[in-house]
Amino acid sequence: MRIETEAPVDYKGLFQSIAATIHAYGAPESHHRARLAELRRCRQVAEERKSVLIWSLLGAKIPVEIKGFTEGTQLDKRRRPQQDFLETLYLVAPLQAAVKYNSSDFESTPHPVDLATTLRSLVGKDKQRLEAVERRFLRLLRLPRRNLERQLFSMLNIIRGFEGGRIDWPQLYWDLYRWDRRREAFKHETVRTRWARQFFGDRETGSETHQEQEEK
Repeated sequence: MRIETEAPVDYKGLFQSIAATIHAYGAPESHHRARLAELRRCRQVAEERKSVLIWSLLGAKIPVEIKGFTEGTQLDKRRRPQQDFLETLYLVAPLQAAVKYNSSDFESTPHPVDLATTLRSLVGKDKQRLEAVERRFLRLLRLPRRNLERQLFSMLNIIRGFEGGRIDWPQLYWDLYRWDRRREAFKHETVRTRWARQFFGDRETGSETHQEQEEK
């Protein structure tokens, strides 16, 4: 079936808007705490029900180009960004709702900060926890996006366990949107490789992903 040319979607800006909306739901003065609870509940429901709940809560933020797309559509390269967007949304939005609220998450910073950098800056100060966190982080790096939920939730809660543990949600959405992409699409480095470099520095990690092995 012929797919008509569509206007490009600003996925990075879209994730920024969605992350800010969920953050506003969680504010102490918010009148939409029930919506946050519904998003949180998405972690315990079947995939079909999860998609219905998320679209009912966040659908107003999603452009018509994506609203006309369903996961059952036969994909070609032009549909891949929409699929990546949906998978990332279904993964991260419920986690953002479930993780403890921190008003500083959306404070202005000079540059985006990825999860690996934040985690290292916090856990690196706690030598007793560092080894255990390193093992969990390595497991996370080896997983495809569809299997990240459990390990990612663990990492987010570790960050929240530290005073001032701030999460750059728009950057997290954006990184996970590109999580399964091949390195040539993003200037010689996958997101996973960058996270490994930010967390471990120049140390040998053995964190090569299955996808990177296939590319050799």
